Amino acid sequence: MNHHPSPPRRRIVPTKNLFRLLLAAACLCLVVGCANPPVYQTVRGSLVPEPGKGLVLIYYRSGVANGAFKWHLYAKQCLTTRLKHGSFYAYQADPGPVRFMTSQNPTFVDFVPWPNKQAAVEQKPITIHRHQTYYVDFNGGDLKLVSADIADRDMEGCEWINPPGEPGHP
Repeated sequence: MNHHPSPPRRRIVPTKNLFRLLLAAACLCLVVGCANPPVYQTVRGSLVPEPGKGLVLIYYRSGVANGAFKWHLYAKQCLTTRLKHGSFYAYQADPGPVRFMTSQNPTFVDFVPWPNKQAAVEQKPITIHRHQTYYVDFNGGDLKLVSADIADRDMEGCEWINPPGEPGHP
C-alpha cells in the first residue's frame, strides 16, 4: 500500500476574527461616543426644581469671549463641573445664598501644570428660593443672572452636560 504522508496541518491564525472583533468594538465605541446629549429645547419642560430646592441653570453659549479655555465651576467650594461652549449645567440648590466660583484652565486637562493658572474667582451670591428656577449666563469668567426669556433665547442648541443618569447629575 502506497502511503503518502499527509500535508502538514496548517495552523489557522485568528487574525481575521481578531480584526473583525476589533472593528466591531471600534464601531461600537464610535456609536456610543457620538451619542449627543439632550439639547435645551428638547428638555426645557422637564427642567424643574427637586422638592424643597431651587434649580440653577448655568449656561455657556457658543462664541463668547475666552472660549478657547476650559472653565471650572465650583459650588460650596467643591468642583461641580467643567463648562464648555454650547452647554448648560443644572444645579439643584438648597434654599438660601449660594456662591459659585469659576476658574480657567487653558491646558484642557486637569493634571498638566500651567504656570499662569487662574485662581478661582468668587462670583456674586444668588439667593435661592424653593421651587424657583434661576438662569445664569456664563460668559467666560463671570456669572450673570438673567431672565427666563433671555436664557430661553441664549440656550437654544446648548447641550445638557449633566442629564439624569450621567455622572455629575445632582
